[in-house]
Parts: sequence; structure tokens; C-alpha cells
Amino acid sequence: MRRSDAWIAALDKVESPKPRTVIAGHKRPGNEDHPRIIEDTRQYIRDFDRLVRTATTVRELHVQMLHLHPLRMNVNALWTSALAFEG
Repeated sequence: MRRSDAWIAALDKVESPKPRTVIAGHKRPGNEDHPRIIEDTRQYIRDFDRLVRTATTVRELHVQMLHLHPLRMNVNALWTSALAFEG
């Protein structure tokens, strides 16, 4: 199982009881604690998986992800994740 599949499975478990409120670990102050953030996070993971297969450099991957998700928090973690896939 890929690491991303494990993250998606964890999100599925969080979503399964149909919560009315979901509090993100990293969020912009003032953002709602709405359950839609679960699907937003799934999409972020899917986008990373897709782009990591086509990006030719770590910087390209990082820039493409920032373009798709400009309002996401913790861009340093994104950079670290991108570095993990270098080579």
C-alpha cells in the first residue's frame, strides 16, 4: 500500500461517521471547521500523487502544487514531501 493510500484510508475513517465539524490540524485562522475539508485533503493528496509522476524537479513539483492549492497552510511540509520524492 502506498503512503498516500494509507492517508486516504485514514480520511475515509474520519468521514465515515458523517461528522458535522472537522477541525484541521493546520488551517488558516478564520477558516470554517466544515467536513468538506476531508475531500479537500483527499484532492490535495491525489494532486501530489499525480504531479510527482510528471514533475522533473522538486521545485517544479512544489510550484505546481502551490499553483493548484495556493491557500494551503504549511508550505514547508510540502517542500519536505517534495524532497522525499526527489530522484
